Amino acid sequence: MKSLWIACAILLVLISVQDADAGAAKYGGEFLATGIGARALGMGGAFVAIADDASASYWNPAGMIYVSRREIVLMHSERFGDIVNYDAGGFVQQLGTSNSKRKAFGVSFLRVGVSDIIYTAEDPGSGRIIADREVSSAEWGFALSYAKLLNNVTSLGGSIKLVRKSIGDDSGAGFGFDVGAMFKPWRRLSLGVTLQDATTTFLVWDQTTENIYPTGRLGIAYPFLFPSMKGRLNAAFQIDGRFEGRKTATAYWIGSASADLRYGLEYWYDSKIAVRYGIEQHEKVDQMAGAGLRLPLGNTTLGLDYAFLSNAFNLDDTHRISGSLIF
Repeated sequence: MKSLWIACAILLVLISVQDADAGAAKYGGEFLATGIGARALGMGGAFVAIADDASASYWNPAGMIYVSRREIVLMHSERFGDIVNYDAGGFVQQLGTSNSKRKAFGVSFLRVGVSDIIYTAEDPGSGRIIADREVSSAEWGFALSYAKLLNNVTSLGGSIKLVRKSIGDDSGAGFGFDVGAMFKPWRRLSLGVTLQDATTTFLVWDQTTENIYPTGRLGIAYPFLFPSMKGRLNAAFQIDGRFEGRKTATAYWIGSASADLRYGLEYWYDSKIAVRYGIEQHEKVDQMAGAGLRLPLGNTTLGLDYAFLSNAFNLDDTHRISGSLIF
């Protein structure tokens, strides 16, 4: 019953922000939406109910409880060829082993960078628009996370997040909070819910203030075991809800509220080799695929993951590569 009340409280907070004023930056937090880890992204980002590796600080801080040991992950991605560079990483450290004292600490970061952006200006002599100079853009997010196991069913987690944006000589910074919960009510079934930028994240620029309104994510996952084949199939489904008035840029919308859907599959053979497939449904349907490898080396395990996204509109495809270390 306590777990049910916690879930209801999080959902009520989510619903309460849907009438936020339309003056928000509609895509102000879009650079925070991609995620961390080629494993999760190969599953279409349907990871909020799994979140059992070093990327949990981003996807669902409550999932850090289920990271078995210390783990670190680093990811690099180039989108639209090499136009947009995306780097991210996460680390999780267990603080207790027994169920009554199990806690976890984590950190994560991400950076989106674009170089050679051309600023234009009017030529005083001819009145024509000319290339004036080139600048770079960088968007950063840092999160410090903490999680605690409440009982055998429920874990809670939260993050304090620092955000910074810059383009040319202009920059803005701010901070916000993420909260999450994970429930394991029956056998291997897992339910996850998060509220990113829960209190609205405010970025202060020189002359203006930019608002990033909350994003709610609700997911469900279940692992199917195939002992005779040394296999494990993780199946996941997730709904991402926003309240920025995106309308036709999403899968479903009513007023200022909108929802995108994510589906993910991951098959592990002998806990060492994985193949993945994912779908992200927004105004169009993006299909993703990936693979993973785990190499045990004594008490340490090395991991390598890859995710592929095919881009429309004759743009180059996106490749995401991440490496992990469990120790």
